[in-house]
Amino acid sequence: MPVSNFEIAGSSAGIIILYLLFGRRSSKTSNLPLPPGPTCWPVVGCLFSVPKGEASWKWFARLGKEKKSDLVYIRVLGQETVVLNTHQAAKDLLEGRSNIYSDRPHMTMASELIGWEGFLGMCKYGERARGMRRLLHTTMNPRAIQDWWPQQEQEAHKLLRKLLHSPENLNMHIRHTAGATATKLTYGYNIKDRSDEYIIRAERALSAFAYASTPGRFLVDFFPFLKYLPWAPFKRAAAVWRAQVVDF
Repeated sequence: MPVSNFEIAGSSAGIIILYLLFGRRSSKTSNLPLPPGPTCWPVVGCLFSVPKGEASWKWFARLGKEKKSDLVYIRVLGQETVVLNTHQAAKDLLEGRSNIYSDRPHMTMASELIGWEGFLGMCKYGERARGMRRLLHTTMNPRAIQDWWPQQEQEAHKLLRKLLHSPENLNMHIRHTAGATATKLTYGYNIKDRSDEYIIRAERALSAFAYASTPGRFLVDFFPFLKYLPWAPFKRAAAVWRAQVVDF
């Protein structure tokens, strides 16, 4: 008798659950206490606590205040994440202990399917990442950055004029100034205004990245084999966002 789709789905779900219960557990090597976080349930972890409509950074910041901790911990479908909520915590760990915290987590959706894996922020730590950092250092070290002061000062003057004209749009003006400064220094291109096509492209691509890289957003980040399913809805979204990265 042929096997039904329901039986196939049930068997697949059973294999996934067994893997989460026993496969991940056997890989743990430490029983040290973890930072505080939301309630975690068996198998799914904090899946139902991850915000759907709220920006993830706001949720993490509020969670840190509720737990009175600079670090918070979440576990979603076996994948563990520690979030650093303060500048001091990030400096102590990422600078003070950079030799053991230099790698990046692999996100199948954001890195592979959307195409951010070629950018330094998502590049796995290794020779390629070190080479990119060396290249950046040649133009962004303390001495070289002095050559950029005139351009930075020019954009700062523009920002002040915008704030005098419409101070209620502070966040928008800051984002525009940051984008205009980076575009000027990198490509020599002068951003016209907020409706400039390059600003729109950049904000669209970065907004999609922020959504796709939120822990627990896509199952393919926990089960990479799902990327081979041609009919999966997330692949259609990834194709649209990948085109935005290419434009960016």
